[in-house]
Amino acid sequence: MMIFLFNSCQQNEIFLTGSVEGSDSTIVAISDFIISDTPDTIVVKDGKFSHKINIEHPGYYYFIYGEEVKMIFLAPGYDLNIAIQATDSTTNYTFLGKGDLENNTLQKINKELDKLSF
Repeated sequence: MMIFLFNSCQQNEIFLTGSVEGSDSTIVAISDFIISDTPDTIVVKDGKFSHKINIEHPGYYYFIYGEEVKMIFLAPGYDLNIAIQATDSTTNYTFLGKGDLENNTLQKINKELDKLSF
């Protein structure tokens, strides 16, 4: 029974790693804002961060960096690297690893939606 519980927990894990270039920000955060209104705070040290999250179901989460809030998609078993390149005028996000296709596509869609004016 213990082996099953341990294996079950591992299947729900997500590993987030990343780097921040062009900024001295020391914190990023992630939240679903549905189950918890308090985001998981992730410390950025020497421009890098690493964090493990346990989730039961795939879904959309908010990735918070400075004043920016980006929607990302996470699913159990993801091992996702987020590279953040900040300049004075824009911040670019690149996703690598398991889950990169979904998240790079989501960012492209959001960029196009940001261009629309209502």
